[in-house]
Amino acid sequence: LRATGEQKPKRDIVVWDNSGPERSLHIPITLWGDRATAEYATDVPVIVRGVRVREWNGSKSLSTNGNSVVSFEVPPDLQADAQDLVRSWAASGQPAAPARGGGDGKRVTIEELHAENVNLGHAPEPGQPLDGNGPAAAHRHTVVATITSVITERPPYYPACSQQVDDGRGKTRSCNKKLTDEGGEWRCMSGHCCQQPSYRYLLRARVSDHTGLLEISSFDEVGKKMFGCDADELAALWEDEGRSEELQRKLKRPNWQRCVLTVRSVREVWQDEERVKTSANDMRDEEWKKEARRRLNDIYATFGAPEGAVGSPVAGGA
Repeated sequence: LRATGEQKPKRDIVVWDNSGPERSLHIPITLWGDRATAEYATDVPVIVRGVRVREWNGSKSLSTNGNSVVSFEVPPDLQADAQDLVRSWAASGQPAAPARGGGDGKRVTIEELHAENVNLGHAPEPGQPLDGNGPAAAHRHTVVATITSVITERPPYYPACSQQVDDGRGKTRSCNKKLTDEGGEWRCMSGHCCQQPSYRYLLRARVSDHTGLLEISSFDEVGKKMFGCDADELAALWEDEGRSEELQRKLKRPNWQRCVLTVRSVREVWQDEERVKTSANDMRDEEWKKEARRRLNDIYATFGAPEGAVGSPVAGGA
């Protein structure tokens, strides 16, 4: 969005070359303005010059500005290199770019997340292969948002089985299935029994940014970061009527925390109704210095200005 209120088109493409330890690397490029609406061929060499290198959460990307060059016309002095690149591309089997939203996922607003999730496909039936040509069955994104509330109509945790089981890789892990109290003895669906359960977080929360609202589900690791304690400690407060004030303070602790969330969205059927479920897999504090640098780079890219061309605000200015 320009300062005049005019929208500036934006588009992401991915390019490949035979660099890196494995001689195969992809990197996304953000195109702005007329470049974003142009038609681009695939499987052919492209010359890219004058782009800005950006880094966020350890992942690098490129962004064009007014001085950038994106051209499919290969100059004579680069013809040999271009032909070598085409041969390498064919010899490598034309490797696909990493799945969109893989890893931490690309940075989006909540409004953009909802818009992309409209196109979510369905997960394949058990035993059926994934359709590589169909829509993605899961989206992964990174969202910077503020926690507005944790839903506490019921305890935001559950009694978990701590029995050690084989993880299928030669090691053991906790069973973690929900336990049921059977008159002094706790039992999970796998038949494991214990006298006293351990508790793990299983909660729903609402988060927001300047574009919209989002309800997320989260589990033990994220719950610990939200509440600042293990679920066992919160469960002890919940069960002790004499510590209700302390419990309320603890339940309100996540409210208005600004954080960076790594989320995963899937389409599912719940009580005969189809819905999109978004789960938070990780939560971390926002790094203000990096966030300010990222936003400043976005401003440079939007105006097509070289880095440093946009002046700093003057104290006392309008």
